[in-house]
Amino acid sequence: MGANGGAGLGGCIMVLTRHESVPALRRALTQDYYRPRGLEPAALPCVAVEGAGLAEF
Repeated sequence: MGANGGAGLGGCIMVLTRHESVPALRRALTQDYYRPRGLEPAALPCVAVEGAGLAEF
């Protein structure tokens, strides 16, 4: 992906995994991505829900 590529997520990624795999995924991201770059780990587990809808504020 070039400098102009991306999905509009501001450098974020979304990873789909099973609930039981979250701890191992967080460890792998910390060890292989965040730590080598001197970054503070920032992973936010979320639960996908059915469909999209209008957000009312």
